[in-house]
Amino acid sequence: MFSALKNSVRSRLTTKFQPKNLKTGLQGLRFQLTLLFASIFGTTLIAFSVLLYQVFIQTHQREFDAALHNHAVDVSESLNVDWFGDLTFQGDALAENTKIFPFSLGQGYFEVRGEQGKPLSRSRNLEERDLPLDPSEIAQLLVKGESFRTVKLGEPAASFRLINYVFSEAQEPLLILQVAVPLDLLQRERLGLITFFILSIPLILVIAILAGFYVSKRALIPISTAFESQERFVADASHQLKTPLAILRGELDLMLSRERSADETRGFLKSASGEINYLSRMVEDLLVLARVDAGSGSLSINTLRLDETLIEAISSLEKLAATRGVKLKLNLETPGAGARAPYEVAGDADLLRSMLQSFIENALKYSPEGASVEVKAADHDREVSVSIQDQGPGIPKEALDKIFERFYRAEDQGREKIRGTGLGLAIARQIAEVHQATIEVQSEIGKGTQFIVRIKKF
Repeated sequence: MFSALKNSVRSRLTTKFQPKNLKTGLQGLRFQLTLLFASIFGTTLIAFSVLLYQVFIQTHQREFDAALHNHAVDVSESLNVDWFGDLTFQGDALAENTKIFPFSLGQGYFEVRGEQGKPLSRSRNLEERDLPLDPSEIAQLLVKGESFRTVKLGEPAASFRLINYVFSEAQEPLLILQVAVPLDLLQRERLGLITFFILSIPLILVIAILAGFYVSKRALIPISTAFESQERFVADASHQLKTPLAILRGELDLMLSRERSADETRGFLKSASGEINYLSRMVEDLLVLARVDAGSGSLSINTLRLDETLIEAISSLEKLAATRGVKLKLNLETPGAGARAPYEVAGDADLLRSMLQSFIENALKYSPEGASVEVKAADHDREVSVSIQDQGPGIPKEALDKIFERFYRAEDQGREKIRGTGLGLAIARQIAEVHQATIEVQSEIGKGTQFIVRIKKF
């Protein structure tokens, strides 16, 4: 009765569970991290560029004004006042060729005023115009000695830097020299710097976004591994645990539907005990698988003797071997005299023992009564190998690539109706991968299967 109920429930729960994919969520997180990184980096870059531009403008303005001051001094020293009060220039002060200035001398304007601001002389290109000088500035100018400002001059109007410079001559104690020079070079430098920022900032931001996306991907690898591990654990657990739980629930409902005899009660308890044992084994396997899926960071790596771990694995399966009437043989090859660190490898002792137990238990389950399972271990100086040979029915060639898939056993031919979690070989492969070990499978129908595990020595 209970066996029929189990078969009925299992037949209704054979569909595969498709776990929810968390890649979309991780990609969204990567996008958010990249956007945050780009925002912080972009804001910092723009703020730095604005600061750099301001420093550049101030520095070049000071240098420009210093050059203009020197030019005004040279011009003032070349001025002479004759007996008639006329101003003349000595030499070619208005077209100085011995110095390099950040402005064109040939395009400048000059004007000399008295200390009350009255125009006394001006350059010809000014014609009848005067350079700007507010009467309110004169008193302050006479105290400070000079002043600077930017003005618009000419047709069409262009930007000029104007210096008002106070100096003295014998017949005119105080004179005000005004020199206005074009700002073309300074404006070109400012425009060049702005153009550089306009072109470079977007390019740098694009590079930063790509770099941020790459860095976020690398940074999220442990999280992604953890998510995938959790996702697979939940999917596997929900898929595999619901069947025995449904069976137990169905059997309980059936038992409670009416009064049961002692034999029926014993049958129920035996069936329920089997399902509970299956659940316990399933949970243990799922927890081991989740731990391995989480990556090397969750392992406890130490130096260990693989031959001792193998002996522990065999000892734990002696009862199963006796129950199935299968002989379990162990052959440990003695390392050569010059072998270094015999059988020593670096790994997680619990997981390596679990891996070896999976292979040996699988061999015991599929070996017929009276057969033998032979386990051999050898130290090859640079690696340690363990082979498990059974005398079972063998594995078809088309199934060799699938036997390490999770729950594949539960969906294949179900040879001899041997029940298992379908996770043993999947766990073994995962453990081998995190230990950088290799697994070879050799099988022949009717003659048995051999698994060979090779682990490099540290």
